[in-house]
Amino acid sequence: MFKAKQHPMLTFVIVSVSQLRSNISEYLDRVSKGARLLVNDEKRGKTIAHITKAQAFDKDAYEKKLRKVAGIFTAENHPEWKTKADVISWGKEKSFNKLTLSDCLIAATANINDAILVPLNTKHFPMKDIQILNPLE
Repeated sequence: MFKAKQHPMLTFVIVSVSQLRSNISEYLDRVSKGARLLVNDEKRGKTIAHITKAQAFDKDAYEKKLRKVAGIFTAENHPEWKTKADVISWGKEKSFNKLTLSDCLIAATANINDAILVPLNTKHFPMKDIQILNPLE
């Protein structure tokens, strides 16, 4: 009927489109209890949807985390970033030069919220300070 992949912090339920259609209330109930639902297109052999329970935005926690990290990215704390050229050189040295702004924003959001990032392509997130879980492994 369905496959459940266990992870210490998450439960993934992987279903086909037809399984989802025939048991939608059961799967949505599992999502409401914290499971993450991956819907696979069996004909194409790929995941087409990832359904998770919506989490409420915690303004106080966000502000606390933002204040905690606010002083991290300064030239005073990182003398290697004194000039724009230094920052570009540092990024190339760390192999971050191929990252897109959207990937960086996604990673920063995960970091600020202490969230586990579940991307289908983990190569987009080489940062060491975020938790990454590959749902396909």
